[in-house]
Amino acid sequence: HQKAAASTTAAAAGSKSRMKQSFRKAGGINQFIEEKQKISLSKERRAARTLGIIMGVFVVCWLPFFLMYVILPFCPTCCPTNKLINFITWLGYINSALNPIIYTIFNLDYRRAFKRLLGIKP
Repeated sequence: HQKAAASTTAAAAGSKSRMKQSFRKAGGINQFIEEKQKISLSKERRAARTLGIIMGVFVVCWLPFFLMYVILPFCPTCCPTNKLINFITWLGYINSALNPIIYTIFNLDYRRAFKRLLGIKP
């Protein structure tokens, strides 16, 4: 009877020990998952910021062009100079040149790929 009680006590102690280990492992797994989620959220925020900047630059560069061509047919007295028309048109074209610069500044993966393309070791 004493052997049974001792073995039950030992089994219970071993079970408690395994439970503690399981909780530690689960805590470690939960911490790992939380860290992954934080990293993922951080990447999503950076991507959203980059996309917001790209869209903002697009609007700034192309809005004058489209506003000019929407307003001019309804405003016969409006007569923009050729210099202004050329500037507004080229402002839209410049947007295409700004995109790689913006991505290079704000996106690490793009920057690495761009360096590889140019033959620069990261």
